[in-house]
Amino acid sequence: MTVFWVVGITNAFNFVDSMDGLAVGLGAIASGFFMLLAYTAQQPVLAMQCGLLLGICAGLYFFNSPPAMFFLGDSGAQTLGFVLSVIAMIYHPIGAEQSSSYLVPVLVLGLPIFDSVLVITSRLRRKRPVYQAGNDHTYHRLVSLGLDSNHAVLTMQMVALVLGSLAFIAL
Repeated sequence: MTVFWVVGITNAFNFVDSMDGLAVGLGAIASGFFMLLAYTAQQPVLAMQCGLLLGICAGLYFFNSPPAMFFLGDSGAQTLGFVLSVIAMIYHPIGAEQSSSYLVPVLVLGLPIFDSVLVITSRLRRKRPVYQAGNDHTYHRLVSLGLDSNHAVLTMQMVALVLGSLAFIAL
């Protein structure tokens, strides 16, 4: 289960890195929520590490937002996904129900998880290779619905904020 989680979240952030500022913004939102969750769970070291990752993502966002002067690439997006997957495994709320503590990281990282499931299902259904690039990501679908690229990125980041807020309610 651990290997599936780490590999899945690592690749989920690689899948989501399809537009300027999207993966870094989602990483900043997730690390910010994990920082607050770790602080309330009395895990100060994890909260500081999440704060460090939030600062890194905020700094990268300045250079990665449109028009991007800096690109994460596969290595950067996968590193971000790997670090967030490990943070999610280290997070352990004291006194919370075990089922809700498993649900919290899934909600905080819900948008990259959703995008990965959507893309993999879509490509398998159409008998296309999963590893091949395509325009079937959530971002591309929002753009095809008529949103411009900046609004599509902001919409996805707003959904991530809502899911992170739901994680607090679930806890």
